[in-house]
Amino acid sequence: MKISMGVFFLVVGLGIALLAAPAFAGPPPSGPVALGDVSGDGRVDVVVSGGTNDSVLYVYVTDATGLGVDATESAQIAFLQPGWVVRAVADFNNDDHADILIENTNVGETEGLLYVMITDSTTAVGAPVALDAGLGVSSALVPAGFAVVGVGDSNGSG
Repeated sequence: MKISMGVFFLVVGLGIALLAAPAFAGPPPSGPVALGDVSGDGRVDVVVSGGTNDSVLYVYVTDATGLGVDATESAQIAFLQPGWVVRAVADFNNDDHADILIENTNVGETEGLLYVMITDSTTAVGAPVALDAGLGVSSALVPAGFAVVGVGDSNGSG
């Protein structure tokens, strides 16, 4: 079996479509994936971190059909510390723009710490901010053996 690198498989209804990834400098991303509207165009985008040894964060912006990738908008959007990976996309600061949740997976005293990269409805992001720093979260540590599998508004605050 040949491994396909740089290709997303998207299941739409009962059909399957292939999303060819735009060409970026460097190796294709191989780490965790999160979905959300990072570009602010109302369509779901794909955010991929490079994995434990690659420190690049990528966003693949879907095109107007929702079945392809807009290569002019897709980009390498940030450089992370090695071992930091994307976990989710959601509006963490209540500004109506999707932000990016990342986790430090490095073994040590900072293992499991969560950070948010605030976006501005483009593919530009700010520097990682500790999740509990002014974002109203009481704990921002994923205990060993646990994983972030999703995020949502569990208390109804918006």
